[in-house]
Amino acid sequence: MFVGNVVTASYYIGKLRFNNIRVAGETPYSHNQSMAVRNDWPELAFILQKGLEAIPRHERNAIYNNWMSIKYACTSPRMGVICMVAT
Repeated sequence: MFVGNVVTASYYIGKLRFNNIRVAGETPYSHNQSMAVRNDWPELAFILQKGLEAIPRHERNAIYNNWMSIKYACTSPRMGVICMVAT
């Protein structure tokens, strides 16, 4: 059993081609991706924000899909479990 954040786990599942790994459920924990800039470097924060805003939606989706390789594969309402498959 492994419990970890889905972004990192999904990346390595896809990169290492572990196609037989299943995600059996969710935890109540959340892991929001973020980044920070030192308070004395406001110019860098501005540059990063402008750069992120310049990425078109289709490119953001491609980046997201590259990192999030887990796709829903099945549901089991009897057991209340959602199965997911790494692709």
